[in-house]
Amino acid sequence: MELQKRLAAAGLPLRFVAPGCYDAMLREFSRFHLFAYDVQAHAVQDANGITIVLRFGLQLDHEKRQYFTREQIANMDDELTAFFRKAAEDCKQKLKSDYMNMIKT
Repeated sequence: MELQKRLAAAGLPLRFVAPGCYDAMLREFSRFHLFAYDVQAHAVQDANGITIVLRFGLQLDHEKRQYFTREQIANMDDELTAFFRKAAEDCKQKLKSDYMNMIKT
């Protein structure tokens, strides 16, 4: 039972929970020349919506998360698109920073 609670808190892959939402995320990330392997996307569900959790960076040490209602997900709300766009910008900056740090060492 404890394992189930921990797994639920970690979330399920976004591509299984909300495939259309996952595709929208990939479209936004591709505008910044980023790909599915540059980000780890999960969703934590509740009765009214989902919390999207994106992790990125060399060690997946940077995280962005935001809650969206099921209606926002279904309608591909502008707030959802803006979240993905900002996450893509942050991801690109983090990957550049990680790369420069690797070169320096």
